Amino acid sequence: MDEADSPYENVAPGPAPVRPAGEGTRHSPGRCSRRRCVPAGLLAASLLLLVALVALGTCYWQATRELRDTSLEQAAERGRFSQEARAWEQSLEQAHRELAQARTELQRAWREGNSSLLELGRQEAELARVSIALAGAERELQDVQGRLEAGERAASSLAVPPSPDCCPPGWLLYHGKCLFVSSEKKSWRLSQDDCEGRASRLLLHDERQAWALPPFLHTSGSKYWVEEQIASAAGLVVQQDEELYEMHPYPAKCSLSAAKGIERSSCRRYHQWICEQPPRLSSVSKALASLLDEE
Repeated sequence: MDEADSPYENVAPGPAPVRPAGEGTRHSPGRCSRRRCVPAGLLAASLLLLVALVALGTCYWQATRELRDTSLEQAAERGRFSQEARAWEQSLEQAHRELAQARTELQRAWREGNSSLLELGRQEAELARVSIALAGAERELQDVQGRLEAGERAASSLAVPPSPDCCPPGWLLYHGKCLFVSSEKKSWRLSQDDCEGRASRLLLHDERQAWALPPFLHTSGSKYWVEEQIASAAGLVVQQDEELYEMHPYPAKCSLSAAKGIERSSCRRYHQWICEQPPRLSSVSKALASLLDEE
C-alpha cells in the first residue's frame, strides 16, 4: 500500500510527545510494523490463491486428460464390441443357414428312407411270393422224381427178356440205352463224327443221371468223351459242348466222363468215347411201353 492510502492521512498532527533526553528522534516501532504487515498478508493470500489456482488447474487438466483417455478407451471397446457383435451375428446367420440346409437334408433323407422302406416291403412281399412258388415247384419236382423212380422200379421188375436184336452187335444194353464203348482214342470232334457214322450220338450226360455209365468202365481209370446236357435259364435243354465247340473250336474244353463225375478237358486231346442210341424194342416191349405211357 502506498502511503497516500494510509488511514492516518487525514488525522491532524498533535503535539509531539515529550521524550526523555537522549532518546533522539527515533520513530515508534508500533506504527511501522503495522504498515508492513498489511501488504505481507495480502501477498501471502495472493500466493495461496495462486497456488490453489495452479493446483486446481493441474487437477482439472489431469481429470480432463483421464476423462479423454477413458473416452478413447471406451470408444475402442465399443468398436471392438461392435465388431465382435457383427461377427457373432454373421456366425449366427451362417448357423441358421446351415440349420435350414440340414433340416432340408433331413427331410429329404426321411422321404428317401420312407420310399426305401416301401420298396423293401414290396421286395419282401415279392420274395415271399417267389419262395412260395419255389416251394410249390420243389414239391412238384419231388413228385415227378418219385413217379419217375416208381416207373423205373416197375420197368425193372418186369421180367421181359430183351430181343436179341435190340442193340447192334458189339453194343451194350444199359438202362434202356444201347452203348458203344470205343477201344481207340480220338479228339472230341472226331469221336462225335464216329458216333454220327454209326447212326448214333455221343452219350448225353445229365447231372441228374448218375447211372449214365456202368461202373466197370471206370475201374481202370479210363475217361470217355461224352456230351454234357444242361438246362438254360429259360428252361431249354442246351448241349453245352456243342455250343462251346462251335463258338471256340480251339480253346474249348469238352466233357469227359470219369469215375468222380464229369471233367473238362481240351477238345483236341485224344480219349476214348461212348456212343448211344435207343434200343429196338420187340412187340412185347412196345406193348409194355405203350401201357407205361398211358399210365
